Amino acid sequence: MKKLWIIVCVFVMMTSTMSFTILADDGGDMGTNGGISEGKNLPYTMDKYVSSGIKPTTLFTYTEVLFLTGVPIVCKGTITVVKPVVDYSKKPTGTYTEAYTIKAENEAAGVSFTRALTFLTSYRVIEGEFKKQINRNSVMTKWTESITTDGTVYKLDQASSSYSKGSIEDLTPGVSYYNSNISFIANYTTTDSTSLQIAVDGQIYGYSQPWSKVESQDLNMKISEDEGLTSNLEVHIKPFFEAKKTLYYDETDPFPISFAGTYNQRLERES
Repeated sequence: MKKLWIIVCVFVMMTSTMSFTILADDGGDMGTNGGISEGKNLPYTMDKYVSSGIKPTTLFTYTEVLFLTGVPIVCKGTITVVKPVVDYSKKPTGTYTEAYTIKAENEAAGVSFTRALTFLTSYRVIEGEFKKQINRNSVMTKWTESITTDGTVYKLDQASSSYSKGSIEDLTPGVSYYNSNISFIANYTTTDSTSLQIAVDGQIYGYSQPWSKVESQDLNMKISEDEGLTSNLEVHIKPFFEAKKTLYYDETDPFPISFAGTYNQRLERES
């Protein structure tokens, strides 16, 4: 009887640990417009037990290719991501605000742009016998953008532009998988009344777990004039970001010590 009690306790402890390590994450470190950033590092294992008091980084280096003129121009700068951490177990339904601010340029080409997007995201946790999912729907509340190229300034007309973003996240033991569908039409005007339209649709997908996470975008972009009647260019964009945590072993020196070596964690990112 005593042995049975021990087995049950171990099972409960394992179940509790598995639920603790499930990390809700629907991406966003790269924004939603086809650019790339280095994104957030995974937390150290110690961070799970002891809070360092350091706020997570929300400002990342950022690179995006602009196709506005028909010629690809690589712009580099920064992206600021503001997105709250939600305890879905305590609050299974609700709303939160997420915002993305981008500033980038290519000084040699005389191209620069700023973009600020703010979403109001509604979410709902759906639980079944063998599943736990989070459904999200984001509504654009503010969108400002200005692009300067060869002295011409393109300003976004928010009134005639539209943005749709929805996602589903599947929480499995130890791993969170997500897929977001995005679709937007951005209409720009210049001082000489020239109009330009960029239409984008596609997916943002990936996974997150304690030892690695991946975020990928698969977007189709169409650039046209005359309110979409004259097609200028079509582009397929597939940026990705990966973060991982690995263990490596170091032998202790000098050798005559109470332990032979230690395991250390290495955090790596690639995009």
